[in-house]
Amino acid sequence: HKNHINLITALDKIKKLEIELNLICTGNKTDFYSKIENYIKDYRLTDSIKFLGIVPEEDLIGLYKNSELVVIPTLYEAGSGPLYEAMRYKVPVICAKTTSLPETIGDDNFVFNPKDVDEISNLIINMISNENLRNENISNSEKRMNKLGEKNYFECFRDVYKVIKRNTNKY
Repeated sequence: HKNHINLITALDKIKKLEIELNLICTGNKTDFYSKIENYIKDYRLTDSIKFLGIVPEEDLIGLYKNSELVVIPTLYEAGSGPLYEAMRYKVPVICAKTTSLPETIGDDNFVFNPKDVDEISNLIINMISNENLRNENISNSEKRMNKLGEKNYFECFRDVYKVIKRNTNKY
């Protein structure tokens, strides 16, 4: 569901345009990783793609701060920690048009159809080559983080807990 295959295919399309990019992925290497690894070998992208697995938080922060772009191609995600983190660290970020991600990023200029490799690759190219778009993205992230920070999530959780408690006591 993380959609690494389409991201790798998009990277291959970009590299065929003689645009040099490297992809670094972090997170748990699931049973599906062997398929991803074979796909990377088939596309001859082993020098351009690295899967680091779980990394310490300070290393992860360093990766964010040294990234040109964060891409979240997931097919399904209830919420995305990497999306929030990229926005928080003011790293340009784009994401799939799935679940809550478009609402989180709050701007259709920075979302893509995760099943459309051409759309993914085109947006990546635009984001790394258009300084104005990158600046708009970072500005959007700052606004979104401020907006999201206005919400008191404790009150929301407390209210849900009260409803559950009230309904549980009925039985």
